Amino acid sequence: MRCVIIPSIALSMIPDYEPYEINIFPYSVFAAFLNDLEFMCDEIVSYIRHKPTNDVLEKHLPGKEIKVEAGEYIINPQDTIFIVALKKRAPKSGEDVPVDPKDLATARVVARRIVPIRRSPQEVG
Repeated sequence: MRCVIIPSIALSMIPDYEPYEINIFPYSVFAAFLNDLEFMCDEIVSYIRHKPTNDVLEKHLPGKEIKVEAGEYIINPQDTIFIVALKKRAPKSGEDVPVDPKDLATARVVARRIVPIRRSPQEVG
Protein backbone atom coordinates (compact mmCIF):
# COMPACT_ATOMS: atom_id res chain seq x y z
CA MET A 1 0.00 0.00 0.00
CA ARG A 2 1.24 3.51 -0.81
CA CYS A 3 1.31 5.83 2.19
CA VAL A 4 1.51 9.58 1.81
CA ILE A 5 2.73 11.95 4.52
CA ILE A 6 1.55 15.55 4.30
CA PRO A 7 2.08 18.54 6.63
CA SER A 8 -1.58 19.68 6.61
CA ILE A 9 -4.88 19.51 4.74
CA ALA A 10 -5.55 22.12 2.06
CA LEU A 11 -8.56 22.58 -0.22
CA SER A 12 -6.24 22.41 -3.21
CA MET A 13 -5.66 18.71 -2.38
CA ILE A 14 -9.24 17.83 -3.27
CA PRO A 15 -9.48 16.68 -6.91
CA ASP A 16 -11.55 19.15 -8.95
CA TYR A 17 -13.08 20.40 -5.69
CA GLU A 18 -15.37 17.38 -5.60
CA PRO A 19 -17.29 16.74 -2.38
CA TYR A 20 -15.14 14.79 0.08
CA GLU A 21 -15.62 13.74 3.66
CA ILE A 22 -12.34 14.03 5.55
CA ASN A 23 -11.81 12.52 9.00
CA ILE A 24 -8.64 13.06 11.00
CA PHE A 25 -7.58 10.58 13.69
CA PRO A 26 -4.72 11.96 15.82
CA TYR A 27 -2.18 9.62 17.38
CA SER A 28 -1.45 10.23 21.04
CA VAL A 29 1.73 8.12 20.92
CA PHE A 30 4.45 8.50 18.25
CA ALA A 31 5.23 4.77 18.46
CA ALA A 32 1.66 3.88 17.39
CA PHE A 33 2.05 6.10 14.32
CA LEU A 34 5.38 4.43 13.47
CA ASN A 35 3.81 0.99 13.95
CA ASP A 36 1.06 1.79 11.44
CA LEU A 37 3.61 3.06 8.90
CA GLU A 38 5.78 -0.01 9.42
CA PHE A 39 2.99 -2.52 8.82
CA MET A 40 0.68 -0.70 6.40
CA CYS A 41 3.09 0.85 3.93
CA ASP A 42 4.98 -0.75 1.08
CA GLU A 43 5.83 2.69 -0.28
CA ILE A 44 6.13 5.95 1.69
CA VAL A 45 5.99 9.33 -0.04
CA SER A 46 6.50 12.53 1.96
CA TYR A 47 5.27 15.93 0.81
CA ILE A 48 6.95 17.57 3.81
CA ARG A 49 9.61 20.09 2.79
CA HIS A 50 11.18 20.38 6.25
CA LYS A 51 14.27 18.14 5.98
CA PRO A 52 14.76 17.60 9.76
CA THR A 53 11.19 16.22 9.99
CA ASN A 54 11.85 13.76 7.15
CA ASP A 55 15.16 12.84 8.81
CA VAL A 56 13.35 11.92 12.07
CA LEU A 57 10.92 9.72 10.15
CA GLU A 58 13.73 7.92 8.31
CA LYS A 59 15.67 7.44 11.55
CA HIS A 60 12.69 5.78 13.24
CA LEU A 61 11.73 3.66 10.23
CA PRO A 62 14.88 1.67 9.47
CA GLY A 63 14.53 -0.35 6.31
CA LYS A 64 11.81 1.91 4.90
CA GLU A 65 12.74 4.32 2.16
CA ILE A 66 10.91 7.64 2.25
CA LYS A 67 10.60 9.30 -1.14
CA VAL A 68 10.37 13.09 -0.76
CA GLU A 69 8.17 14.88 -3.31
CA ALA A 70 8.33 18.64 -3.87
CA GLY A 71 5.00 19.13 -5.66
CA GLU A 72 1.44 19.50 -4.43
CA TYR A 73 -0.40 16.38 -3.25
CA ILE A 74 -3.84 15.63 -4.71
CA ILE A 75 -5.98 13.13 -2.79
CA ASN A 76 -5.97 9.67 -4.33
CA PRO A 77 -8.50 7.20 -2.86
CA GLN A 78 -5.94 4.38 -3.11
CA ASP A 79 -3.46 6.20 -0.84
CA THR A 80 -3.31 5.96 2.92
CA ILE A 81 -2.74 9.51 4.17
CA PHE A 82 -0.94 10.66 7.30
CA ILE A 83 -0.30 14.14 8.66
CA VAL A 84 3.00 14.93 10.37
CA ALA A 85 3.49 18.49 11.59
CA LEU A 86 5.62 20.33 14.10
CA LYS A 87 3.62 21.12 17.24
CA LYS A 88 5.36 24.51 17.31
CA ARG A 89 6.50 26.30 14.18
CA ALA A 90 10.20 26.99 13.68
CA PRO A 91 11.25 30.51 14.77
CA LYS A 92 11.52 31.39 11.06
CA SER A 93 9.29 29.61 8.57
CA GLY A 94 11.21 26.85 6.81
CA GLU A 95 14.18 27.09 9.17
CA ASP A 96 15.96 23.76 9.70
CA VAL A 97 15.69 23.42 13.47
CA PRO A 98 16.49 20.11 15.22
CA VAL A 99 13.40 17.90 15.52
CA ASP A 100 12.64 15.21 18.07
CA PRO A 101 9.64 12.82 17.87
CA LYS A 102 8.05 14.60 20.86
CA ASP A 103 7.98 17.78 18.70
CA LEU A 104 5.69 16.14 16.12
CA ALA A 105 1.91 15.92 15.94
CA THR A 106 0.77 12.91 13.91
CA ALA A 107 -2.59 11.76 12.55
CA ARG A 108 -4.16 9.41 10.04
CA VAL A 109 -6.50 10.91 7.47
CA VAL A 110 -9.45 9.07 5.96
CA ALA A 111 -10.82 10.85 2.89
CA ARG A 112 -13.70 9.54 0.87
CA ARG A 113 -15.54 11.04 -2.02
CA ILE A 114 -19.20 11.77 -1.42
CA VAL A 115 -21.56 11.16 -4.31
CA PRO A 116 -24.31 13.77 -4.09
CA ILE A 117 -27.89 12.55 -4.27
CA ARG A 118 -29.51 14.06 -7.33
CA ARG A 119 -33.18 14.92 -6.96
CA SER A 120 -35.68 15.85 -9.59
CA PRO A 121 -37.21 19.36 -9.43
CA GLN A 122 -40.54 17.74 -8.43
CA GLU A 123 -38.93 16.12 -5.35
CA VAL A 124 -37.29 19.38 -4.27
CA GLY A 125 -40.23 21.68 -4.86
